[in-house]
Amino acid sequence: MKKKKGGSTLPRKKKGFRSAFKSYWQLYVLVLPAVLYFFVFNYLPLYGIQIAFKDYKAVKGIAGSSWVGLKHFKNFFNAYYFDRLIINTLLLNILNLVFSFPVPLLLSILLNQIRKQKVKRAIQTTIYVPYFISTVVLAGMLYIFLSPTSGIFNHVRQAMSLNPIDYMSEAAAFRPIYIISNIWQTAGYSTILYIATLTGIDLSLYEAADIDGASIWQKIRYIDLPP
Repeated sequence: MKKKKGGSTLPRKKKGFRSAFKSYWQLYVLVLPAVLYFFVFNYLPLYGIQIAFKDYKAVKGIAGSSWVGLKHFKNFFNAYYFDRLIINTLLLNILNLVFSFPVPLLLSILLNQIRKQKVKRAIQTTIYVPYFISTVVLAGMLYIFLSPTSGIFNHVRQAMSLNPIDYMSEAAAFRPIYIISNIWQTAGYSTILYIATLTGIDLSLYEAADIDGASIWQKIRYIDLPP
């Protein structure tokens, strides 16, 4: 509110967009790349959602293709393998949640117990690397590791006088391979958040625990893990 000489007040005049832009144009320019990023990669692709409700023809394009309503959804729900697809999808997600979630937490707790920083950084770098490997390259590595003729796992089996197994052609091996490879690729990188949280714990708590004669497992149980 503005004050007049007589003591009365007048409402402050609101700034329009032009005046605000002139005053803070640097901030608008600073936020522009983020706005463009979300517009291009998050909002523009929404235009293509209508393909699900059209008989899409590449020659005619999205706008020129005819509408078919829920035809594609009905075909999918009535497909022969629909039940298997849904069950496999749900099962893989549940298994991934059960087995993949605890691993980064356990890794973070174990890394937090390492007091030598050089050793700790070397281990962190090693377990971070798989996350930055392309999925295509990772699949190729798995194919080589699990090969029935040259794979390291089958070499171990042959050394133990066991017959080699073609893991990549075994239907029963798909889920374990999928879960284990996902843990291998993402567990190390997922520890970043947990390690950052553990780093924020007051070191005096560990010193007090040492004075009281607490073991490593007791420190993990009563300091690292939430109550």
